[in-house]
Order: sequence, then C-alpha cells, then structure tokens
Amino acid sequence: MSSSTNSWMQDANIRMFSNGGGMRILEADLKDKAAEEQYDRGEYLRAAQLRLESLRIKDAELGPDSVEAAYTRMHLGHALYKCGQLDQAEKVLRQAMAVRDKKDPMGVDAAIARDELARVLVAKGDRAGAQQLRLGRENALSCGNYDCESACLKAFSFSELKQCSRCKSAYYCSVKCQTADWRDHKHYCSSTSSTTS
Repeated sequence: MSSSTNSWMQDANIRMFSNGGGMRILEADLKDKAAEEQYDRGEYLRAAQLRLESLRIKDAELGPDSVEAAYTRMHLGHALYKCGQLDQAEKVLRQAMAVRDKKDPMGVDAAIARDELARVLVAKGDRAGAQQLRLGRENALSCGNYDCESACLKAFSFSELKQCSRCKSAYYCSVKCQTADWRDHKHYCSSTSSTTS
C-alpha cells in the first residue's frame, strides 16, 4: 500500500470518529476515493455516479450545507462537466459554491468552486457570466487548470494570474498550467466570440 493511500486512510479514520457518522462517512470517503481513481482513468461517468452515491450519504449524515458535501458536489460537478452534462454540472457547482462562499468567501476552496462553475459557464457559451464570476473577488481566484499543483494551496490575486489572450475568460498561474489545460479549454476558447473587459 502506498504512503498516499495510508495517509488517505488515516484521514478517513480521523473524520469517521470526529464526525460521529461512523461507517456511513467512511463509506462515502471510499466512494470518493474510488471516484478519483475512475476519473484518473478517464471514466468520467462512473466517477460522477460514485460521487453522487457519496453525496447522498454526506447529505444524509452531515447535511447539504456541510463542507464535506460541498467538496463532493464540486468534484461531481467537474465529472459532469467532463461528461458534457453542463446543466447538471452548473446546478451542483452553484450549490457547492454557495456553501464554500458562506464558510470562507476569500479562501482557496471558494475560489476553486467559482472557477469550476465559470468553466461550465464558458462551455455553455456564457463568457461574460464566467468572467464576472471569476473576477467577483479579485483577491480570491483559482488557476483555471483543474490539475494545478498550486491551486489547492492558495487563492491567487488577479495580478498573479495570466489571462488567456484569445478568449480572455480563463486565468492561469503559469504558462505550464495554461498549456496543460489547453486540451479542455481549446474546445470552448474559439467556439464563441470574445467578451470585452
């Protein structure tokens, strides 16, 4: 067993006992872990199904306004986005963002939730809405690369990010992140006209 798996299991055990949800919370955590593995394999629909199963447990045990449920909603929204289910992705990401904004509006988790929702809005052709959402808190932005190594560590200020020069609706912490995200972003970058800032 890898050290990251051991660390994850220790975190799950601590949460299981501290939340009082017992085995149901552990079951939800295991489903989240399995969803991550499916996502990494490119099995986005199966990842979404597992996230939804986890979310049902977390909503029942911890409540829909819990940070844990918001975490699962955020990842469910991204999996739905990858499956092309944009309306459903928008719905769950709005719910996740509402919880994250209420708990810590300037924090990194709220910034990531806003960026995930903005990504969906761009895919739906609403660049102006995406830009407004991303820039609504200029000192709490997230890198637009879903796999950014820095995004989970801090919220960025507007001046720290680089704007996509073509569509001006995506923001990245580095050229490396912009290049890594291009595979997804290119489908929406040229599909609608650019908005004005």
